[in-house]
Parts: sequence; C-alpha cells; structure tokens
Amino acid sequence: MDLLLSSTNRFGGVVIDPNGLPADVDGFQQRLQHSLDAWTEEGLKVVWLEVPIGRSALISPAVEAGFSFHHSGQDYLMLTRQL
Repeated sequence: MDLLLSSTNRFGGVVIDPNGLPADVDGFQQRLQHSLDAWTEEGLKVVWLEVPIGRSALISPAVEAGFSFHHSGQDYLMLTRQL
C-alpha cells in the first residue's frame, strides 16, 4: 500500500500534501494508518495534515487516528499528531 504523499521538514516532521489526499474516506483511513506506522518506524516526530474544506469528510477519521486541531483558515483545517 502506498504512503500518503508527503515531505519531511528539518525538524523531523511530516507534512502531508493536501492535493494528494484520497477522495474516499475508507481509502484515506487505510493509507493514513499505513503511513503513520511507516513514519513512526522512521523515527519522525510529528505529522501535519492540512484538510481542504472540500475534503472535510476526512477530518473525523483523522481525529479518530489521534490528530488534534491546530489552526484553520477560510478554506482549510490544519491538524497535527505527535508520533
């Protein structure tokens, strides 16, 4: 299974590409869990997840996976999760 599209930053964080988020909730949940497991094994420290308003159905599964709200803008919500 593929990891969610992302990049890493110099602080040991993972930044998920909001343009690469799956449209379906089930696919998102599966790929998110697979990605979290892989990033934890890599020793990364935190994950940043920007959810565009058009993909707001992904917020609930992200919160169930341990993400919490960080901040929002007019058209997105930023969530984070410590690994």
